[in-house]
Parts: sequence; structure tokens; C-alpha cells
Amino acid sequence: AVQIASKAKHVGRIYQHMLIQGDDSANGEFDGLAVLCASGQKITPSTNGDKLDFDMLDALSDLVTAKDGALDYFLMHARERRAYRALLRGLGGAAIMEVVEMPSGEQVLAYSGTPVFRNDFIPQNVSADDAPAGRDHGGEH
Repeated sequence: AVQIASKAKHVGRIYQHMLIQGDDSANGEFDGLAVLCASGQKITPSTNGDKLDFDMLDALSDLVTAKDGALDYFLMHARERRAYRALLRGLGGAAIMEVVEMPSGEQVLAYSGTPVFRNDFIPQNVSADDAPAGRDHGGEH
């Protein structure tokens, strides 16, 4: 049972990586979001990057046009989730109340009613100038 759990966890990590960085030209992977997202659906930061702010999240939300602009979720690296929580704390108050309840009953961090999930396979060290050739995915949030 321990070996099966370990293998299942490993498969989950591979999937999380491929969801973001997958490339169907390499080893039978599927294309990840870095490949699939059109450049018009990305926010590319300045050369040195930009701090996460509410305006950036609003602008990113505005780029979603499918499903009449309804967002299913935000997917963020742990660093961005920490930055988002810092923004919420900066608003004042005793508790972070920006959460949604999932069907399982679990409460999840949210922005404007949209759940925020964590994926640490989102690269944090890629600038717009460093994006691999043939790709348009450097440094977007």
C-alpha cells in the first residue's frame, strides 16, 4: 500500500508539471498551459517582474472570454499565493475571509469568488526575455 501511494503521488507530480510545462514533442507528453495559452491571454511582466496586485488579477480575469468570462479557478505558485495573502492582510481586519467552500466542504482561498489553487511547477525564474525559442510564455501570472 505504501508503494502504491508513493507511485500515485509521483504520477500526480508528473501531471502537475505537465499541466504547466508539458510539450507534446517530448516523450509523449501533452501540451501544457505554457504552450496552449495564446499570447493575448497572458500578462507579461516588465523585465524585472511585477508585484502581484489586485489590478493584475482583475486584468488576468478580463482576459478570459470563454464561458462568458466565467473563471473556474486561479492556479498559482506558492510564492504568488503568499503575495496574494499579503495583499488581503494589507486590507485590514482580523481574518482572511476571501474563501469559497468546495463541494467536499473544504474551504479554499479565493479571489472574487474564484478558487485559488497551488501548483509549484509554475516556473518563477523565467522572464519575458528568457522564454524558450518558439514559445510565448515567459513570466506570466
